[in-house]
Amino acid sequence: MRIAHLSDTHVGFRQYTRTTAAGYNQREADVLENLQRVLDDILACEPDIVIHSGDLLDMVRPSNYSVVKLFRALSDFQRKRNGKPFVIIGGNHDTPRLVDSGNLLDLYGSRELQGSTGIAGITVVPREAKALQFKDLDLELLAAPSDAVIRNKTEFAPKTDAKVKVLTLHGAIQGIGDGRIRPHLTEQDTQARRWDYVALGDYHTFTKLAENMCYSGSTEYTSTDIWSEARTPKGWVLFDTDKGEIEHRAVATRLVLDLPAIDAKGMGPGEVSEAIEKAARWPADQMPIVRQVVKNLPVEVEAQIDFELRRNLSSKALFYNLSAVRPEAEKRFRMRATKEGRQSLTGEWEEHIAAATLPFGLDRDEVKETGLGILKEVEELAAAALEA
Repeated sequence: MRIAHLSDTHVGFRQYTRTTAAGYNQREADVLENLQRVLDDILACEPDIVIHSGDLLDMVRPSNYSVVKLFRALSDFQRKRNGKPFVIIGGNHDTPRLVDSGNLLDLYGSRELQGSTGIAGITVVPREAKALQFKDLDLELLAAPSDAVIRNKTEFAPKTDAKVKVLTLHGAIQGIGDGRIRPHLTEQDTQARRWDYVALGDYHTFTKLAENMCYSGSTEYTSTDIWSEARTPKGWVLFDTDKGEIEHRAVATRLVLDLPAIDAKGMGPGEVSEAIEKAARWPADQMPIVRQVVKNLPVEVEAQIDFELRRNLSSKALFYNLSAVRPEAEKRFRMRATKEGRQSLTGEWEEHIAAATLPFGLDRDEVKETGLGILKEVEELAAAALEA
């Protein structure tokens, strides 16, 4: 069986002030155009079932423009697939806080399956977890939307003897995002070994957690920190249950550039302007989203940077962000990073040594304290170097 897995499309996402010729927000249009590329690629691969793991929409009430464009795109997609199964679960962005608010996702669900005005073959699971059976595929699919995951209402275990068993959920697994994301559950909670495939949504970067479990990532750059994702491709995942292989299929997006940082320490306005101009290199036929970080840039120097240069660079990009880091802020950042890094390493060490199998004769507490002592020495040496 071939499974198409996409997630976090965030239709309705809007950003920056640039508009299309028709007057719509350019980023909103980008998201829809990129989703269409994904759908076209999925069609070409002819999967047996399509799974969307949450946050189809960026908000509970997106613009009419996005609602209509999405309905048409999914209708056309399902018509070309002859109504083959397509499952969509609710995410944290598109699930209303109040149950009596209704849910826009229901608009896209199949008439036959949900009695709505929706699209043939699409099953929407907006809030409560639901075990779905697709007898023609001999498939059991447990769909756990964001609300069910957050409220910890679901036991992630198969309930039938179907040939293929799939779990899809929207939530953060412990450990993703370098520990910066508050987790909703652990890998063990998913009981991944009992499933043929686990399709995850919520995290925007493609991440393979096991041979049969992954985040497909978002289809566009729509997170609050796109710069951390700038070098990671967007797309969707094709999983073959017979081969047990996860294939991430990247699609083209608007270019996002996080240019190499410039250290302006000791530079005058002219030198900083020259460095900025030299770093600003991208294809002339593209309108990328660009960030240029300039470290150790005093307020008085930034105020004298060539205004025409900044205006010219802004005209060649959808968005150009000159991000200045003040000298005092840079020093604080370095010291904080050292401290946080040490705290993170300390936590990792304590977790590791608590679970590690030690050679006979070694005392676990002594080994732990020795490691913590070494980390403390490293921190003190790093702090001394920063003060120098």
